[in-house]
Amino acid sequence: MVEEATEEVKIPLYYDRFQEERDKRISSELSRLETMVKYNAERIADLHAEMNRRFEELEGEMNRRFEELEGEM
Repeated sequence: MVEEATEEVKIPLYYDRFQEERDKRISSELSRLETMVKYNAERIADLHAEMNRRFEELEGEMNRRFEELEGEM
């Protein structure tokens, strides 16, 4: 007759605490990343607006110069 060896896996009482601490660290890291993503999105929007403003200024300057050239001809 073969006896089966059965061992129970005992989970330490403090195991749940480790999971809670891990979850807190993950939550903190996600919050930090969300803040960085929000900041970067705002920065991109600001740069986009600045780029559009500069293109409009450049287009206005080009149009003004073309009009000057046409007036000289």
